[in-house]
Amino acid sequence: MLFFYFLFYAISLNIMKQMIAVSLSAFALCLALEKHYKSWLLCSVIAFLMHQTGIVSFLIYPMYLLFSKTSAYSLVRRFFIYLASFACVVFIFAFSDSFLAALSGVKDSYSYMVTNKGKGGLLITPLIYLGFISLLHFMDSKISGIVYNSRQSYSKENSFIEYLCVLGLMLAELQIITLGIGRFGYYFEFFISIFITYRLKEKNILLRIMAILFSVTIIIFQIKFVLDGNCEVYPYTSSILGIK
Repeated sequence: MLFFYFLFYAISLNIMKQMIAVSLSAFALCLALEKHYKSWLLCSVIAFLMHQTGIVSFLIYPMYLLFSKTSAYSLVRRFFIYLASFACVVFIFAFSDSFLAALSGVKDSYSYMVTNKGKGGLLITPLIYLGFISLLHFMDSKISGIVYNSRQSYSKENSFIEYLCVLGLMLAELQIITLGIGRFGYYFEFFISIFITYRLKEKNILLRIMAILFSVTIIIFQIKFVLDGNCEVYPYTSSILGIK
């Protein structure tokens, strides 16, 4: 991930720094799940030092503990976690002015969010990704529910990864408020790659085909994002595509 972002993520140096923090936060979660708590703490500190939004790294593992314990009891309580997360996003929308003022007070570089308030808009890509995740979740419940019941630890981690993906895509839609605020969702959108990997390991051919289609869709959208001239930066040239 570090190699990829250094070479191809050309939006800004600030975003590049954040993406390194995102990679470190994901690695920190792996360390925590393996019970290397000192290493998890150190890695999270490095993520935070790389970018202030890296403070999210300290929150993901506690979220996992809450999710795993709650989901062990009933699907109803898991639903309430989703509902609470959705409520938090709605709360940010409702009190966006206060939220932006607080962010701009933390660091001057975040003040651009205040000046660009209202210039964002609804993002279609996260909605399409949510559609894929919802469809895969429905197929899980219909096709492989018995398999997951016999593999509880796998099911628990898989459900948590799915939750992080949904949360990240919801946070991405905060872009409606102002430019740049959706970047908090990057720390959770990252897990879409792991979510797809889980599906590619499924024995059921339909789940694997859907995971492949999801992967292809992401690749196409990312290529289109660059070719459409977004951020006015191209990481390559092409005489065929007319990029100089």
